[in-house]
Amino acid sequence: MLWAAVIAVLSLGPAPNLPQSDLFAPDKAAHTFVYGLLVYLALRALHFKQKLTVSLVVTVILASTAYGFFLEVMQKIFFPYRYFEWGDVIANAAGSVAGYVIFNRINKKSNART
Repeated sequence: MLWAAVIAVLSLGPAPNLPQSDLFAPDKAAHTFVYGLLVYLALRALHFKQKLTVSLVVTVILASTAYGFFLEVMQKIFFPYRYFEWGDVIANAAGSVAGYVIFNRINKKSNART
């Protein structure tokens, strides 16, 4: 998925030398947004191909969260100018859930119109 590649580039590329931030720092909003969009786009694509089941939705959310965790680990291991943050992992997971909530609300409104 193209958006997943964009997230990898943003996560692993050079970044300004920022101090480690707390859970409510502005960069957490960015993490929440990009992972929310990732789940939203994945569910939208899957919805056109098949019926979404609870297990499929949970798998997408968990896969997105695991992807975010993996990129945080990659930052710590391979990129000395980046670092691992649990706050980012939490923001990624929250964004993943939010992406589903937004998809579900939009999808319900669309179905109500037809």
